Order: sequence, then structure tokens, then C-alpha cells
Amino acid sequence: MVPLLLSCIPRIDSLIVLVVPTFVWLFFKLITPFIDSRTREKLKFNENLREYVPAEQLYHLFGGDCEFEYVHEDFWPEYLKLAQDRRDQYFARFKAAGGEIGLSEWDLRAPAEAAAVVANGVGGETTTDASKFLDS
Repeated sequence: MVPLLLSCIPRIDSLIVLVVPTFVWLFFKLITPFIDSRTREKLKFNENLREYVPAEQLYHLFGGDCEFEYVHEDFWPEYLKLAQDRRDQYFARFKAAGGEIGLSEWDLRAPAEAAAVVANGVGGETTTDASKFLDS
């Protein structure tokens, strides 16, 4: 029987934990010997984020150069417009694919380049292989 760890595809390259409380750090120190060596290498505590994120995109709080100030009046209308555009695209794909109950959610939420494939569905069945549009 193949162990579950060997048959699963790794989904994460590394896990960076910031501002670790003492009890969490102690807990991981205790259990680290029991964690698989490949998994153990992926755990990183209080790393310098500039090694992973460009300084201009990293918030000042985490040692970067980005100064961000949330202004609700600027952000919220743009967010509502984005949400409405996505809803309209979703509904257009739904209608193009036949507008029937039972259509694949993967196909309806597919990126724009997949919309043409969804529209070519036959009898309410879509032909998109959603796995090719998902990030690995």
C-alpha cells in the first residue's frame, strides 16, 4: 500500500509564518522531529520577506517600501463595478451554454479565454476541461 503522503501532489512550495507567538514557536519545535523532512523544509518562521516579495510591493509593516492607505470612497465603487462585471460575464456564459440547471460551475466561472469553449456546449453540456485553466 502506497503511503498517502507519497500519492498526494504537493500543493505548497513553502509556508512563511510571520510574527509567531512564543507558544506557537514552542509547539512547532516540539513536533518538528515528527514532521516529514520535505515538509519541514517548507516551514519558515520570521523570514525576511524581501527574499520572496519585491520591496516595492511589500508593505512597510513587513519591511517593504509600499505605503498603502485604504480610502473607502475610492476603493468601494471600483470594487462594486468589478463585482458587477464578473456577475455579468458569469450570466452571459450561463446563457451562452444553454441557461439550464446543471451546468458546470467550473465552466461558468472559467476565465475569458474559455468562454468561447463554453459557448460551444451541446444540449446544455459544456466541453471545457476546467483542469487546464486551474493554476497548478
